Amino acid sequence: MQKFIFSLFFIFSLFLAYSQDINKVYSIAVLPVYNLSYSVNQSDLEETLNSITDEIKKNSGFKVIDRDDTVIALKKKKISIDSILLDSDLTDIINKLNVDFVFYNIVAIDEKKVITIYSKTINKKNEIVTVEKSLRNIKVIKNYFKASIVEAVKTIEKDTNIKLNLPTINITDLTLTNKIGIANIGAGTVFIATGLSIFIFDTAYYFDSVRDARSKYTNYTITYDEYLSIYNTNLGLFVSGVSLMSLGVVLVSIGVPLFLYKSADKEISLDIKVGQTTQLALRYSFDFSFTKGGGR
Repeated sequence: MQKFIFSLFFIFSLFLAYSQDINKVYSIAVLPVYNLSYSVNQSDLEETLNSITDEIKKNSGFKVIDRDDTVIALKKKKISIDSILLDSDLTDIINKLNVDFVFYNIVAIDEKKVITIYSKTINKKNEIVTVEKSLRNIKVIKNYFKASIVEAVKTIEKDTNIKLNLPTINITDLTLTNKIGIANIGAGTVFIATGLSIFIFDTAYYFDSVRDARSKYTNYTITYDEYLSIYNTNLGLFVSGVSLMSLGVVLVSIGVPLFLYKSADKEISLDIKVGQTTQLALRYSFDFSFTKGGGR
């Protein structure tokens, strides 16, 4: 299963990170309920749920309700893994398990690479509150898989009125190798085209000009300096054309492997402030290579 699940958990952790009482330990129930209307393998979903649950336990500091307790609560409500959860069901589950949040519908992917995450909680007015975010600005560039995390978080803030004190996250390195490859290929193509044009112009015009100048110099109709000027121009154009074409070939040769290169794992580190003093430190590893229908 691709490690993009950690990017989902990353965003989920962000909107959980706000607090009115910084001393409170928030509890989460991760529900094994999935949206099976999408062509996603159930074993992959289980792997995703287990990975997210483990990451929450290890890194977030939130309390995760035991899977057995969660399953018992679901069975009492006659909820299966492919059930559509109603607000009334979720309210009962939240109250029964005495948790602050439930996290469900772990991943949903369609042909347009849309990923949707859901979370529900009960506000102070005892109203069910839904946090739903679909990441639609995901770009697949060859073997690169990039989600615009910063923009997604800003949207969550706007839609849910959850204010997050976000650090500056630099994600430019995620596609840097790819961009260098594209730049090299583009520049190399320009150099090859320019060098070839100069070479064709030189061979088509100045080669004959040099031949004529040599003949005229032999017949004493032009001076040696005039002949040398024509000869040097021919030689300069020839060397320039060949040099530009050679440089272009080198740039393209370097650019193609960089463009096709599958990115290795990247790490993003950040600190999220909870309340005024407490900080929640998170570190996630992202694999931005994407293969449809399976994991690495």
